[in-house]
Amino acid sequence: MIRPKKQTSRRDTLDIAAKAHSSGKIKKAITEYLKILRVDPGDYDIHARLAPLLAKSNRPEEAWGSFRAAADGYCARGFLDKSQSIYTLACRTLPQKAEAWEEAIKLQVERGLKADAVQTAVESCKHLKSHINRKKATVLLRKVYMLVPWHPELTLCLARNEAKEKRKKEALWLYEGIAERCKGQLKRSARLSAFWLSPGLGTLGRALKATLLAR
Repeated sequence: MIRPKKQTSRRDTLDIAAKAHSSGKIKKAITEYLKILRVDPGDYDIHARLAPLLAKSNRPEEAWGSFRAAADGYCARGFLDKSQSIYTLACRTLPQKAEAWEEAIKLQVERGLKADAVQTAVESCKHLKSHINRKKATVLLRKVYMLVPWHPELTLCLARNEAKEKRKKEALWLYEGIAERCKGQLKRSARLSAFWLSPGLGTLGRALKATLLAR
């Protein structure tokens, strides 16, 4: 008599996936997690486990989908810290994904974490350097700048992006504004950037003065 095959439980599948992951068998772990999601596509805890594995396997769009599902699931249940950590991980593992930075900043702003939003926006500029991504990064920088105007590092990042996007007038205004509000190295950097963007006797004189005073 042929006995019916015993159905594998969710717990068993989780154990198999965890063992596969710890053994470096990423593809096997992904397969097991996907089995669970076929039964329950909204399992945000599984999405949280699966997302970084998909990112490691060079499946960025699928990874981002799981990151979003995990973050949304935690957020909907009030676990905002967990949701934030998911977006932070998404930014780290998918650094060229502008949407990851956008969602991370959006949640930080909603939670009133302005200082964190500034640092995330500044960090995004180090990774979003392609033409299309730079445009998206500039939009993010502008939004955060409106909340925290004249933050030195943020303003310099925004000015550099504006200059690269051929918005010379906006970039110069930012460089001059931050130079008037800061001292030392920040002032020197802003004055020199203004000179290279718009060479002239005026910008040269201010750059030289800032350089001499910074010594």
